[in-house]
Amino acid sequence: VGCDHLVGNKGSRDLVLENLPAIKDSVNVFIVLEDELDEKTLKEIRRNTEKDLSFDKKIGEERKFNVFALTDALGERNRKKLWLLYREALRMDLAVEDIYWRLWWMVKNLLFFKKAKDPAKSELKGFARSKIQNYAKNYPPEELERLSRDLVEIFFAARRGEGEMETGLERWIFEI
Repeated sequence: VGCDHLVGNKGSRDLVLENLPAIKDSVNVFIVLEDELDEKTLKEIRRNTEKDLSFDKKIGEERKFNVFALTDALGERNRKKLWLLYREALRMDLAVEDIYWRLWWMVKNLLFFKKAKDPAKSELKGFARSKIQNYAKNYPPEELERLSRDLVEIFFAARRGEGEMETGLERWIFEI
């Protein structure tokens, strides 16, 4: 029996808590799913269970995707790492357009630092600027121009319905 957010709901909370002894004596398995429970309620539920398997919310939070790992892999010119991170980002339901704009941001800044006469005029400061300046050494300007042009083409082709952005980005990654 699934109790999906019943304890956290004010209307059903008392009903569930009053029936914990009956739930414990039942031959059925009861699964209580809650985002948050106060310590007192959690202890009461645990007192009335034979077996308790708890999963802390922090487990999911630790699996958040670090989108800057993608831009770092691009800057490092590590195609394999970039592709693996791209696939992981998609598996973790990161929107393909969010990925696109991060990659675009990196290519745009790499191109700026490669061609700028005065990189100090960049909007980037500190750590981000030093990383991108370092990464810019991994690409010739002509290649950055091609990567930029290809990203724009992928974006507009997807908008016109002439292909999927997800597939276009994957192909783009393989061409780095």
